[in-house]
Amino acid sequence: MENNIENKMEEGVVYRGVAAPILIKELVWMLSNRPWFFTESSETNVPREGTPLGHSSWANFIIRDEESTGDEELCLVTKLLILDMLENVGIHGATIVRARAGMHTYAENTVVNFPHVDSGLPHYTGLLYLNDSDGDTYLYEETYKYAGGFLPPLPPIGTDLKVLRRVSPEFNKLLIFTGNRYHASSSPSKHSKRLTLNFNFTLEG
Repeated sequence: MENNIENKMEEGVVYRGVAAPILIKELVWMLSNRPWFFTESSETNVPREGTPLGHSSWANFIIRDEESTGDEELCLVTKLLILDMLENVGIHGATIVRARAGMHTYAENTVVNFPHVDSGLPHYTGLLYLNDSDGDTYLYEETYKYAGGFLPPLPPIGTDLKVLRRVSPEFNKLLIFTGNRYHASSSPSKHSKRLTLNFNFTLEG
């Protein structure tokens, strides 16, 4: 991986048009014909005590612990899409650890979900926007110090983290950042849905 890319990923780097549109459209079509699973809290699969209304979302888990969750066709298309994108931006030798499609639906007022990291192990996080929408992604100045692979506890509800940058959803926009940076999604208030492909990957060496 080029050093300038690695340095940029500390604060998040954005690319436009690096994914093959035909693969995005294929993925979206496949997802429209697969089950989606409701999650009470957007950043975790386990309901969080004290979570206010409005933080729910829908998900389709495609890859977990480097393995398909069972839908081999969906897994294959997802891997092709992710690896092709990464190669196009100069990131080589990636191992996809986890991938999930996420869908946030319309809310009258935008809800910013809770800051979190995706894993307690060193990794990078990628977010590909699958449609034009609103509902920015928030990256925070605070980062998590890895500690033995345990998934870090979520910051207490109401914790005021400092926003480093916001990234707005656009079709075929890719955001990549170091996985220990706290981040959060938000719900759309001007569109019916916000579709994303969230993935975590590691690099050789």
